[in-house]
Amino acid sequence: MNIEADVEEDGTVTIQVPKRYRGKRVRVSIQEADDQAASAQWSKLSEVLDGLDQLGTHGRSHPQIIDEIRRFREGS
Repeated sequence: MNIEADVEEDGTVTIQVPKRYRGKRVRVSIQEADDQAASAQWSKLSEVLDGLDQLGTHGRSHPQIIDEIRRFREGS
């Protein structure tokens, strides 16, 4: 599971974890955010959705789905 967090100027990180981890010891791995990796994920998602467009198996277009996903992520 990956959780993104902002680090305060004093180095403090506060995150909310799912209930199943509360009271347990967990390992935290720190990586700098990589905007290129996120861009690559969007690119891969676009390829998959383009394939769905060609199959005609859903009621929304590729741009509509991408727009809905972005709005969902921004609202979270």
